[in-house]
Amino acid sequence: MYGMVSVAIGLANPKDCLSSFGDLEELVTVELVTVELLVTVELVTVREAWSSIWHQNCRRICFAPRIVIGRHVLHLRKGSFVSKAHTTICRVQLSARHRGASMFTHRSSNDDAALKFFLSQALIIMIEDHIVDFGKGLDVKTSAFWRLVGFVWTVVAIGAMSQAWSARATSIDQGMSFRDRGIDVFGIGPSLAL
Repeated sequence: MYGMVSVAIGLANPKDCLSSFGDLEELVTVELVTVELLVTVELVTVREAWSSIWHQNCRRICFAPRIVIGRHVLHLRKGSFVSKAHTTICRVQLSARHRGASMFTHRSSNDDAALKFFLSQALIIMIEDHIVDFGKGLDVKTSAFWRLVGFVWTVVAIGAMSQAWSARATSIDQGMSFRDRGIDVFGIGPSLAL
């Protein structure tokens, strides 16, 4: 809705208003070719997963601090490893702060592990960048095997690290609202542990 209004009044270009979670159809495409099954996987790194699915929603918000701090304050050379690491950490820490603030919807300051989860993703992405550069140095060619390995790696890396965060973020015993719960007339809601 915000995207449509922004384009209508001239605050944004249509190309900047991407779908909420990327074009999932382009990430994993399954094609039936005669008898064999061809699977084309586009999502082969954690960096690609975060860039195309999560951070495209807050692209401008995440880019502004990176540009100001990285280029104008720290004078980082564009394309260098330090610049890439800075970009990754800026994007991820903004997401971590955004998601970490959601713990206050539970009227609790108990840590929901959002900061740990998102910063671990930044570390994974930086390690992944080194592995990709190392593979390019060895002249490893992209093949269906390496794409499948990358896809499995991406699912495992994000899934394994998100377990603690998602378990804490969805705990019903903390409540889901700032408002007090009303009377449960039908007795089907979660009980309150006092």
